[in-house]
Amino acid sequence: MTLVTSLKEPIDRGCFERLLSAFLAFDRSVVELHMHIYRTPPDQRLAMRRQNRTLHGVVRKRVPEFLFGTPRKRGDSGKKLKRPFSPNE
Repeated sequence: MTLVTSLKEPIDRGCFERLLSAFLAFDRSVVELHMHIYRTPPDQRLAMRRQNRTLHGVVRKRVPEFLFGTPRKRGDSGKKLKRPFSPNE
C-alpha cells in the first residue's frame, strides 16, 4: 500500500518507515540536547527518556495506521493507551 502526497508522488511503506526512523532519531537528539542545556538532573533524565520511548512507540504504531489505513484488530477501537510513566508517582 502506498501513501499519496500532495505532489501525487506515491510513498511506499518502507520509505515511510525509514523517514519516520530518521525523524524519531532527530527527536531523540533534540531531547538529549535540551537535557544537557538545561542541566536536567540524572533521575529526571531517566524519566524523560522513558517518556520519549513511550511516545515513539505510540508514534511508530499509530501514524502508519492513520496514513496507510491499516485496519485495527477487532475490539481495538475502545482501548485506552497505557498511561506514560510520571516522575511524580
